[in-house]
Amino acid sequence: MSTLRPYEVDSADIPTHLGELVQSTFDDLTSQFMLLPKGAIFLEYPEFRGGYEALRKHTDGFRAIDVDRCWSALRQNAVAGIVLRTILGVTPPEWQDLGDCSGG
Repeated sequence: MSTLRPYEVDSADIPTHLGELVQSTFDDLTSQFMLLPKGAIFLEYPEFRGGYEALRKHTDGFRAIDVDRCWSALRQNAVAGIVLRTILGVTPPEWQDLGDCSGG
């Protein structure tokens, strides 16, 4: 029997093929992050962690976040800026738009 997908089976046949349907569903589960293309500028985890550690150190474990502490982290490791942007959940275009709103 070929691999069945839940959306390909009549509802009356589900009880008969439940185990196979569950297995096919689990087999299809993959992290979409792992499927993302990695271009030449992809930031590998060790580099990201270096920026994270700089930001963590300069903000006392993220307990004291202010402009001066963040700038200190950035001077130590520029990747700290990417880490901060990631923690805030801001995309690169949104980050740029925030800079454009500085009232110039």
